Amino acid sequence: MSSGVVQQHASADITISGVVRDYEGSPINAIKVSVYRDTDFVEKAFSDENGRYEVSISPGKPVIVWFDTHPTLIDADKWHPSVVSSVSTQASVSLDRSLGRVGHSHGVGADLDALAAYQFAAMFIEHDPGSIFDLYPALAQQRMSQLKVPTQILQKVHTDIVKFFQARAEDHT
Repeated sequence: MSSGVVQQHASADITISGVVRDYEGSPINAIKVSVYRDTDFVEKAFSDENGRYEVSISPGKPVIVWFDTHPTLIDADKWHPSVVSSVSTQASVSLDRSLGRVGHSHGVGADLDALAAYQFAAMFIEHDPGSIFDLYPALAQQRMSQLKVPTQILQKVHTDIVKFFQARAEDHT
């Protein structure tokens, strides 16, 4: 016999965790790891001195995980960002990343990853102007000036993003 009471079980949070390193394998401290569902910010964490981070979020639709420096940090100009899209949130995920040092090429894959991450940042600046994103364009423009892109089509994308960041930086000076 049923009591007519429906029990709802809240889904337990899942974690996205890992280690952020440079391409030589050394951990990177103070990298901001931000999680988004579509264009909605979900959660963030910073990597520790061992490069480790952990973010707890509710399961659901896949997320985007963006690894970047924070514009207010001393070493903000040393690393190119990285982005991973369509990360499943049905179970906890281990997600290690390698970030490229500004001024060095770590191969086509690393340069493409950084370019995609800058595109992601540009989208969020347009979607949510203001806040910390006011500081980001000048930093991004400076870092992108040292990014290597191997083909004409990618050079066009690179140029367009640099122009976008330049215009936004000039708006905030």
